[in-house]
Amino acid sequence: MGSWDAVHNEVGPDTDGNVCSEKSTAIDCRHSLLRSESGGMELVGVGVGLDNIIATAMPDAVLVAHKSDGQRVKGLLAP
Repeated sequence: MGSWDAVHNEVGPDTDGNVCSEKSTAIDCRHSLLRSESGGMELVGVGVGLDNIIATAMPDAVLVAHKSDGQRVKGLLAP
């Protein structure tokens, strides 16, 4: 997709602007992307003020960042 914003927009946000994968839950969050791709791991975002966050759980890493900083991660994860 190219960016976390593209993933957020492609999937289509709920009424609070959140996009959650099957194993993710957003409680009192707004405009956030919560995505778990790690087998049995449930990812839960809770909190008033938890806005514009990217949180992804992979089998080998977890990323939590403000959406405006999402592209900065590319250099860290490159082999």
